[in-house]
Amino acid sequence: MAANPNVKILVLNSPGGDVQNGLLIADDVYMRGMSTVISSDSGCAYVFFAGRNRIVQGRLGVHQISGNVGLGGAQLNISDILDTLNKYGVDPRIFPIMFRTSSDDIHFFNADEIKQFGIEHLSPDAQNSPISAAQTATPTIQSAPASINGMRDEETAARNFVAGLVSSGSLPANQAIAFASDVYAGNVRFYGKQKSLDEILDDKRKFFERWPNRMYRLRPESVVIACDGDLCRVSGDFDWYVGSPQRAKSLNGTAEFSYSLSMKGQIQVLAEDGKARK
Repeated sequence: MAANPNVKILVLNSPGGDVQNGLLIADDVYMRGMSTVISSDSGCAYVFFAGRNRIVQGRLGVHQISGNVGLGGAQLNISDILDTLNKYGVDPRIFPIMFRTSSDDIHFFNADEIKQFGIEHLSPDAQNSPISAAQTATPTIQSAPASINGMRDEETAARNFVAGLVSSGSLPANQAIAFASDVYAGNVRFYGKQKSLDEILDDKRKFFERWPNRMYRLRPESVVIACDGDLCRVSGDFDWYVGSPQRAKSLNGTAEFSYSLSMKGQIQVLAEDGKARK
């Protein structure tokens, strides 16, 4: 965060960790008004619930705390957890699930629970989209996302980057523009035309003004990644919805996307293409 103070979206892919450090990270996310996205199977629930906007594209898991902290330490940890999650407005029905699931097990919230408990959350100008309310099957990432067994770190980084990039379209206009200004290169091959960053941001502003309500949901199982040196190409599908209450209009569908990413230092979009598909 210190190195990238303008970051607006945190894509989470974590097995969990230390309770107190997790709560401290969550508080930073909450105070900065960041948005959080679960990109695969992830256990960092405190950080996720701290997000101003929360999107589940993988599976969010919870379980009891563990460790040799003693009864007194455990009680303090639980008190801190409850205080923090209450501050974030987390549905209290989640707490028994969290505290009853053994520390050597994990409870992944299903689609019904995500809707019932309000686990996904969008700010008022985006929360009325039909996609956000739809009960869809919990997606599973079929392409191995982790840099294990000799797989390249670039594939994991590219996958998480694109998950955040697609999800950023659901954010309020000012946050979506701020995100785009950080991730696109100065000149981009944009849908078959070479455009400057300023031109791309201007196009996006006009689109967001026309469609103030937006929801984009990546289909993780569709993502294909190919990396060669410092260049990664990522393609896949996403579901989309746009609406304009002022004009009483809305549209939705599925689209294909394709990105070329520079992996040198901070990841940047070098090319973007795609098309709507029925």
